[in-house]
Amino acid sequence: MEGTPLFSEVVTFMSNKGYEVYDFSGFLRRPLDKALGQADVCFVKKDGILRTSNRWRKPPLKQVVT
Repeated sequence: MEGTPLFSEVVTFMSNKGYEVYDFSGFLRRPLDKALGQADVCFVKKDGILRTSNRWRKPPLKQVVT
């Protein structure tokens, strides 16, 4: 749509404000051809608590030997 910023422009704008892409929370597809029409993107502060870890799972529990 005319006047709508490109995704890359939004990411650059947010990065200049101290934010980074954190997650994609939703997508809408165009009914005509199923092409991506909208994406909902979550941004978080670059130095915020949500960016402190990039682990995929919790560490395994240590077994206690008795």
